[in-house]
Amino acid sequence: MLTLIMCSVHSTAGAEFQKTKIAVLDFEPIGEKLDTSDMGTILSEWFITGLVKSGRFDVVERTVLKKIVAEQGLSASGRIDEHSAGKLGNILGVKVIIAGSVVKNKGVIAMNSRVINVENGSIVASENIHGKADSDLHALTSELTGKIMRSFPLTGYVVKRSEKSVVIDIGLDSGLGPGTDFIVYREGEVIKHPKTGEVLDVEQIEIGRLRIDRMSRNVAEGVIVDEQPGTIQTGDLVKSVQKK
Repeated sequence: MLTLIMCSVHSTAGAEFQKTKIAVLDFEPIGEKLDTSDMGTILSEWFITGLVKSGRFDVVERTVLKKIVAEQGLSASGRIDEHSAGKLGNILGVKVIIAGSVVKNKGVIAMNSRVINVENGSIVASENIHGKADSDLHALTSELTGKIMRSFPLTGYVVKRSEKSVVIDIGLDSGLGPGTDFIVYREGEVIKHPKTGEVLDVEQIEIGRLRIDRMSRNVAEGVIVDEQPGTIQTGDLVKSVQKK
């Protein structure tokens, strides 16, 4: 049976991969005093490094971000309101801002991260992780980075089909890693607002799943792990699904 899924991200714009441009604010320290006074800045640096290493993000340089924040009289920490998010987004040319906080309380440390839509200041995704106060904060940050990246799936097309595998137009240059799982889908009905006619979403009909085992710069080959026989075809859409 075909699975009908909905996704708030609209259809793939094109085959050429473009990095997602984002801004990352300093993590806001909350609760008990941390061992290092500038730990919020350090955590954001580790977080940014993880995003950049993935090859999928164009992150606004921190010095540029701090300069703009100072000029506009805004907060560079994880505390940001709807107005500030929109203002920063317009100036920096980003649609997404990632903010975070680190909380230390009674021997436990918690790290939280939020993906903020700058158009309306809404939180479109959030992740958190907990550990003991003496935990390796670098390792916790890396784990949190991996979680938040689920909000930014890789999308592309099937460009070749064989009996048990397919080739997609996403490769190493897109930050793709071996073992990545993809759903294969086709677009269905366009969902429009009954009053305004605005396109709200597009139905996505899942027709199979892949697991990547070979890659080059611009393409990758994936083994078909699930489909109705002969369903997947050249031109079908694919979207990465990060393992939890």
